[in-house]
Amino acid sequence: MFFLFAAGLFLMLLEDSLNVRHIFSDHYVIPLTQGQLEESIARPLWELSFFALLAALMASPLLMLLKGDKLGLALWTPRRLIVAYVIYGIVAFGSALRRLNDWQDRLGHWIIYTLNLDEREPWKSELERVAAQLEADPDFYFTIGYLP
Repeated sequence: MFFLFAAGLFLMLLEDSLNVRHIFSDHYVIPLTQGQLEESIARPLWELSFFALLAALMASPLLMLLKGDKLGLALWTPRRLIVAYVIYGIVAFGSALRRLNDWQDRLGHWIIYTLNLDEREPWKSELERVAAQLEADPDFYFTIGYLP
């Protein structure tokens, strides 16, 4: 049980610090699926698989603890941990599906203009920097809507 939890935490650390899912996708998934799947399908499928594995590694120990509780340990399981699992899961799977109808960029643009971030000085300079980068390099990955 604790091995699964440790493996999940280690995978989360690798993902958050090194973006291993992007590295694996760029070097293995996309080259191996070229000609069989479009990148717009292969990448989200890989990312969903990656996050499903991560979710299984993190949820399994918690479910084992709650189900096989003979020592009353479930009472010690903080509710905040369960809430954190749910929030991380929503964010992770949302990230994996960010290219689906460009919802993340559209949401970002909506946040920028609804909160008038484009008029606030720290945001204004960053938005101008990203806009200049987009003009200089059309293959630049991020959009202004990606910032929030």
